[in-house]
Amino acid sequence: MRMFRAGEIAKDITSLCTLFLGACAVMPGETLAPRGLHGDIRDRIYAHARGIEPQCREQKIVNTEVLELHPGGQVAEERWTLENCRRKLVYVVSYPPTPKAGGRFQVQPER
Repeated sequence: MRMFRAGEIAKDITSLCTLFLGACAVMPGETLAPRGLHGDIRDRIYAHARGIEPQCREQKIVNTEVLELHPGGQVAEERWTLENCRRKLVYVVSYPPTPKAGGRFQVQPER
């Protein structure tokens, strides 16, 4: 039987809590994107920003806002703002109309 030290257990609990809370984090601002897509959209934005500034590892979505809706109320376009090493980068996330909500999206830097 393996014995665990209190420090090891505390470290494991802290890691699990950080992982759990990060997965449940609420996006700032207003997004109508399906909750299951938030992480995918964020990751694609982060990857694009790393292409601009590869050395930057301080990335955080600081705002989201709905720009346009499809007929029927599904989200068509949103603006997501990223803070990338204290520099703000803005992206437009487009959602093509689909029979079911969610699943596909496109990310482009705002021009």
